[in-house]
Amino acid sequence: MKTVHAIQFFKERNFADNSLLDLINSMNILALPAGKTVMEFGEVGDNFYFILFGEVEIQIPDQNLL
Repeated sequence: MKTVHAIQFFKERNFADNSLLDLINSMNILALPAGKTVMEFGEVGDNFYFILFGEVEIQIPDQNLL
């Protein structure tokens, strides 16, 4: 759990250990192939992602074209 406490997001929110443990226990590991789209612009997200390995590209369309 020390590793999770070191993540800035959690550090700033000062989670109690039992709350953080509940959160960790509800997490799932998701491995995606290169080039996989996780979500499209404008979709409402229902997940929270941590990038453990690799990288992500974020594309925001030109608002003048919408």
